[in-house]
Amino acid sequence: MSTHTSRAIRALLALALLAALGAVGCSKTTTPRKPNQPPLTQVFLQGPIDTMSYRVRLHWSGNDPDGDVTGFEIQFTTNGLAPADTAWRFTTMVDSIFALPIPDRAAEFTFWVRAVDNAGARDPHPASLHLDLTNHPPQVDFYNLPHRSHGGIYHFMPVVTLQWRGSDPEGEHTIRNYHLWLDDGAAGGGFDTLLSQADTVFTLRMEHFGDVSTTRQHTVHLSVVDEAQAQGNTVSFTWQVDAYVTNGTRVLLIDDYNKSPSVMDNTSPMDSMYRNTVNEMTAGRYTLYETFDHDNFRFAADAEELFRHYDLIVWYNEATALPTNLNVCADAVRHFLERGGRLFFSALSVVGQDRILSDDFHKYYLGVGQTYCAHPSPPTDCNYTLRSNQVLKSGNPAVPGDSLAIPASFLGFLDFFVPADSTVQEFYLPYQKAGDDTLETGYVKGNHVGVATRTVAGGGRTTFSSVALHKMTRFGNRDAVLRRLLQNLQAGYIRR
Repeated sequence: MSTHTSRAIRALLALALLAALGAVGCSKTTTPRKPNQPPLTQVFLQGPIDTMSYRVRLHWSGNDPDGDVTGFEIQFTTNGLAPADTAWRFTTMVDSIFALPIPDRAAEFTFWVRAVDNAGARDPHPASLHLDLTNHPPQVDFYNLPHRSHGGIYHFMPVVTLQWRGSDPEGEHTIRNYHLWLDDGAAGGGFDTLLSQADTVFTLRMEHFGDVSTTRQHTVHLSVVDEAQAQGNTVSFTWQVDAYVTNGTRVLLIDDYNKSPSVMDNTSPMDSMYRNTVNEMTAGRYTLYETFDHDNFRFAADAEELFRHYDLIVWYNEATALPTNLNVCADAVRHFLERGGRLFFSALSVVGQDRILSDDFHKYYLGVGQTYCAHPSPPTDCNYTLRSNQVLKSGNPAVPGDSLAIPASFLGFLDFFVPADSTVQEFYLPYQKAGDDTLETGYVKGNHVGVATRTVAGGGRTTFSSVALHKMTRFGNRDAVLRRLLQNLQAGYIRR
């Protein structure tokens, strides 16, 4: 085959290919594109459609004839109004529980929902549901309020813990918050706060009261609002807030003794001794807290808050009854001492078999290592009666001649103790082999300590007495001894 012939064949093949391609192009047909169809929406209610609670569960759904529903836009209107273009809110959920605002017991709502498809088209005819909803206001009440058992207006230092209960007919967890304010609240520049549903105990602290230099009455108010914005009732409590007194060292005298269960009586020798001594030391500038008159320490938080505002606490109850207030205040006392505070504590029923606090508390905060009998009987904790021929010697080298004694025997008792390590003996009954010797296991042969001073971590210091000091009048130096103990306790104090 000639060259000329081969070129002709190649040209015919090329023309055939072009013809085939042209035939394909001419045979292609274009189908007109259909416009996107908007989705359709449905909404329904779980439960009856008559008047119901403001908490309502709604369900909705959608379908798209030519695509997929990617979400929904929803909104609520009131008074039968149509949906607003700017109020739609997008969601991918298909049901939800709504808590609608009904502050005035009843309200009408219209729920609107429209589906949105994958092309962004929205149902032009949103589904709707009319709702007639009701709400009942919540209630709140104080309980366990402080009171005076013998009558009269309750009074306390500028600290008080309050408790209350809230309830709502719509359910147990429908309260939004509590509103607590003192006197005129924010309107008068005073304390005003909102508290959550879980907050049903609150301690008013000294700084909440403003000026506390004078005694005056205060009123605390409490109201409640539920999650539908319904305002409940308001309760209040009025009491006298005693002045906070300072004069150099801030001194708190705690009278934990009252011989009558129903009538105030502060004329006992015990009261006179402590009140007169502290009054003389402070020139009358101290705070007196009478547990009997103040309904005791009702909460540990009251003691915790109160103690942090003082430098020296003098606490007495030289009677046989257990000072249960100390048990409530144990942590507050511990924190007070760890901050560097000074505590004088005199009580006869705190250590030994009568102890109401832990062994660690006795050891580290009162300086009591162990207790024991001070006469040859079973070497266990015991109540010991001092008699007129026994003298408590001073363990203070600065005043070696100082001692204490009673004018005659009495029916009271005390628990002598062995001081913990690094605890200073203040007064003790000297060990006498003839009267105290015993071969019983565990018996301690040594001075029987009744008053000791302990320094704790943080710089705090405690002088603890298990002796009825107010009865130690034989040598006429009782008040001077107490004054010396308090002054030594204060020495070197640095306010923190």
